[in-house]
Amino acid sequence: MSALVTLLWLALGGTQGRAPGPSVAGMESPPTTARFAEALRGPGGEVTGDGADYQARYRAARQRLQDGLALLDFDSLFAPSRLATSESLELARRTAAAAEGLVAVYRAEEVQIDAGMAPEEFSLREPARLAALTDSLFATVDTLYGLLGAAEGAVTVRGPIVAFQSLALATEFTRRAAWVQAQRQVWQVASDGTPPVIATIVGAVGRVPQARTNF
Repeated sequence: MSALVTLLWLALGGTQGRAPGPSVAGMESPPTTARFAEALRGPGGEVTGDGADYQARYRAARQRLQDGLALLDFDSLFAPSRLATSESLELARRTAAAAEGLVAVYRAEEVQIDAGMAPEEFSLREPARLAALTDSLFATVDTLYGLLGAAEGAVTVRGPIVAFQSLALATEFTRRAAWVQAQRQVWQVASDGTPPVIATIVGAVGRVPQARTNF
């Protein structure tokens, strides 16, 4: 974890946290806040005590993540302006790496919040499957940046098109970009409650340009 990411998270009101522990297994998507609230309602239908505090702490941690991503300008990572020069490309790559660090800190906070507070079946922590998918997304974004960097001087950005002189680089870029685009389509579907982190991240990544060759 970089010192910059840790300081940013602390400035947003978070705690440094511990390393993330194992997530709830066997769940296709995280339970909604409403589901946990229903399990903790009193006779009058209100959520009080530990249940209300648990939800509030999760909302606060998620808001810190959102605010941190905004401060990083984590949005439209493959806009032409980000790919225009080697310097802007490197800055975009560092922005994505910093965002990945913020997600890691958020996961550590999830562990702290869950400790002794939530019945396992109602945990709001993201399942391991979704966490792994988010990690794969960050890795793929970094690989796409790496392919563009490897083609420095032999790639041209033309709006939504990147033209490579290397057929091999163009083919690999296309393959990995297609996976990101597929994730965008999957997670654009509206979900109940707060969307999972993968939906937030892939939405911020935005559209990946199409690869072409110059010959």
